[in-house]
Amino acid sequence: MDILTPDTYWIDDRCYRRNPSKTRCVAAQQKFWSSSENNSAGKNDKFPSLSSSSRPPPGLQKQGDTGGNGQNKPYVEEDEYGFCVGGSDELGDNDNEYLIENKGDYFKSICDNVPSQLYAVVIGTKGSTKSRLEKETKTKIIVPRQNAKGFIEVEGRSILTVRHARRRIDELMWQTRIKCDATHFACFPVNSAAVIQRIKDFKEEVTSRIAGADPFLFLEAEKCHITICVTTLFDEKEREKAAQVLEQAQKEISKQLGHTGKITVHLKELEIMNDDPTQVDIVYAKCHDKGDVLQQMADYIAKKFDKSGLSRQARGDHVKLHCTMMNSLKKAERLIPDKTDQSFPSESVKFCKKISRKTFDASQILKEFKDYDFGVVDITEIKLATRFTSGPDGFYKCFRTIPL
Repeated sequence: MDILTPDTYWIDDRCYRRNPSKTRCVAAQQKFWSSSENNSAGKNDKFPSLSSSSRPPPGLQKQGDTGGNGQNKPYVEEDEYGFCVGGSDELGDNDNEYLIENKGDYFKSICDNVPSQLYAVVIGTKGSTKSRLEKETKTKIIVPRQNAKGFIEVEGRSILTVRHARRRIDELMWQTRIKCDATHFACFPVNSAAVIQRIKDFKEEVTSRIAGADPFLFLEAEKCHITICVTTLFDEKEREKAAQVLEQAQKEISKQLGHTGKITVHLKELEIMNDDPTQVDIVYAKCHDKGDVLQQMADYIAKKFDKSGLSRQARGDHVKLHCTMMNSLKKAERLIPDKTDQSFPSESVKFCKKISRKTFDASQILKEFKDYDFGVVDITEIKLATRFTSGPDGFYKCFRTIPL
């Protein structure tokens, strides 16, 4: 791992470093455990994992231990999930990270950010994942029964252990989210009548002039759009959160840019996502935006989604503005039935297996249609659209439409 550019991941609005190994942490904890004494005998009946024979949670040092200067110092060691145990984190610098209630003899936190569709992921096969998390974090995790209302609850003997368990659950949710196929995406629709006709003309010209051009690789003209970011939303709460993030981001960036109303974009010239024109997944039209207003708006919205924890992956500094014309996934997506905006997201956990795609040869298409002009379109709104759906206007069904 490059120390200057480590791997990172986002959970909600927090960024964590992904450490390459937990060997250093485990060795330090074993050294600490070997010299610690358990002072909580008789107080841990509520938490089996904190019995008198158990080791204390990482970062809790027995009283009387001193540092090199003779003063009491907490043990500080960065764990594999990117935070310090026993250091400033334990002392309360991040107390507002989660809402943790003091119940007298224990602490409690409610995981209201975990959708009910993923409760089974927290439980694991025959409760194995839940048991492992409880053992490793020295907490008790309470998961509502099937079809019962409520949220997952975490209980522990200290704020540190509860916070540790919450972070472990958050990372588990993030790992599951990126394994599932995307359900929604934020986009700028480009489905004006003139552009739609030009896209249809393009498809007709390619299929008639290029031997072997597969018509199923083309996107429906009415569904063409400029993607800002994609996301996986499992329930109504997450969809509403994504819509709120989108609305707030649009208001903030419009105010910063001092721009309201439509943005004119010229769709011209074909390009591919990779370097080999004989092994292509996507052929797209370039988006020419005067003043880079659309680019700045897309970048700002994408970063807001990243920080909210709803984006599937952290991206670079800029969104690649493009309007997809041909996609190798289109043939695979034909096998997936159309889903309504309400039913598909709730069933999306069933689609965690990635859709397979097969590349195609676009060399002749690029040679003959490289400078194809799709025309000028006025961007007037942002949509939070649902994949694998079709609305009455031919575009995707949308959970929220936000005017510029």
